[in-house]
Parts: sequence; C-alpha cells; structure tokens
Amino acid sequence: MFRTLTRRLTEWSRLRRDIQRLKQLDDHLLADLGIERECITHSAVTGER
Repeated sequence: MFRTLTRRLTEWSRLRRDIQRLKQLDDHLLADLGIERECITHSAVTGER
C-alpha cells in the first residue's frame, strides 16, 4: 500500500513538473511539438497531441 501511494505521488509530481515545463515554452516551440497552449494539461496527462 505504501509503495502504491509513493508511486502515485511520484507520478503526480512528475506530471506537474512536465506541465510547468511545457507552459514555459513559447508558442512556436509548442507548435513544433504539435501541442496547442490550451491543450498542455490534456497532452501531458494523456500523452496525446
């Protein structure tokens, strides 16, 4: 049970970090990645573009 909680917290932390990093990119770099600024969270959570 503790491992599951630790793993989920680690995944959540990584997801938040990735979202923050994507939000720091300018629109041109996001476009190169195929991600619209409005879809950053969705893209980070689902892995879709």
